[in-house]
Amino acid sequence: MTSQRPTRPGGPGGEGTGPDAGRVVLRPGNGRLLAGGWWLLVLLLSGDLLLRGSAGSVALGLPLLAFSAAAVHAMFWHPAVVVDADGVELVNVLRTVRLPWASVDDLDTRWALTVHAGGTTWTSWAAPSSGRRIRPVSRRETPWAEPEADAISGSRAPGSSAGEAAVLVGTRWQTWRERSARDAAVGAGQPRVGWNAPVVASLAVTTAVAAAAVLRALTG
Repeated sequence: MTSQRPTRPGGPGGEGTGPDAGRVVLRPGNGRLLAGGWWLLVLLLSGDLLLRGSAGSVALGLPLLAFSAAAVHAMFWHPAVVVDADGVELVNVLRTVRLPWASVDDLDTRWALTVHAGGTTWTSWAAPSSGRRIRPVSRRETPWAEPEADAISGSRAPGSSAGEAAVLVGTRWQTWRERSARDAAVGAGQPRVGWNAPVVASLAVTTAVAAAAVLRALTG
């Protein structure tokens, strides 16, 4: 995965003075490469259509290419895992969920980074699991692992997208638990879910235009 770290982090444990203290954004590197490659292809195909295509092929092809570009953005460019001093944010294709540390109960990476919080299971689109074999526990890398465990799934350790995200999320969660044990004033909170309005809007518009183009081609 690729990460975007703050210029003034709140320290390795994520402690700071606000919600953006120690903020780190993790995005799937392979997904972003795929998206960039697809957009380049869309650009080339669009240019070819405009230069050599008939009016009918342009009217059908450009809306379909625009829809594919919007879909690739939603699925492979936009998703992320955002971690800061107060919680973790799972930015998925259509929705984003904000999970304060106080609401987190457990982490899992069987198929992808999954956070159990507020009685619900929340899965990250941006951190799929590699499904690799088990490996020894490293207390430095996986401090949230069960005390009696001597091995964890390889997908839960560094080396996969889910593993890298789990290391960061688990370490920050453990730091929050240690801090909350010392400071009774550390805040609580419940999961908050919201729609990714720009992504939903772009998909809705390009879908409608592409559907109209296909219908016009079929009936014209």
